[in-house]
Amino acid sequence: MLRLCLGYVAGDQNLALDLVQEVYIKVWEHWDSFKGNSQRSTWLYRITVNTCLQQLRHHRKYQKTSIDILDKEVVVE
Repeated sequence: MLRLCLGYVAGDQNLALDLVQEVYIKVWEHWDSFKGNSQRSTWLYRITVNTCLQQLRHHRKYQKTSIDILDKEVVVE
C-alpha cells in the first residue's frame, strides 16, 4: 500500500504514510461490508487507489482556489 500511495503523491513520504493510515481506517470501518465477490487484496487495492485519487482531487481543488485568491486585487484602506 505504501508503494502505491508513494506513486500517487510523487514520492512524498509523509503524505503517503498519511494516506496509508486513512486506508487502514477505511478498511476497519467497512470490513463488515466486504461481500467476498473478489479477493481481499483486490478490495484493499481499490480502497487504496480511491483514497489516493480523493486526495489528489482535494489538493487540485485547494490549489486552484489558492491561485484564484491571489489573482484578485487586494485593497487596503
